[in-house]
Amino acid sequence: MASAQNTALTTVEILENILLDLDLKSVLTSIQHVCHLWQDLISTSPSLQRHLFFERDWYWKHKQRNPLLAT
Repeated sequence: MASAQNTALTTVEILENILLDLDLKSVLTSIQHVCHLWQDLISTSPSLQRHLFFERDWYWKHKQRNPLLAT
């Protein structure tokens, strides 16, 4: 089982989908510190960059507000 888990967590596409399902605060504050692979994925993935509001999602007609910054 550990081998299958390791394979899943080092496969970029699977890991990216898992990280997209996590809350913003966890991805921003703690997930990036797990390992270099995860940190690199978060900093280079366009999907994760949009999810974290580092890049604009051009598919939305209206600007989306980062819920961590909204008052």
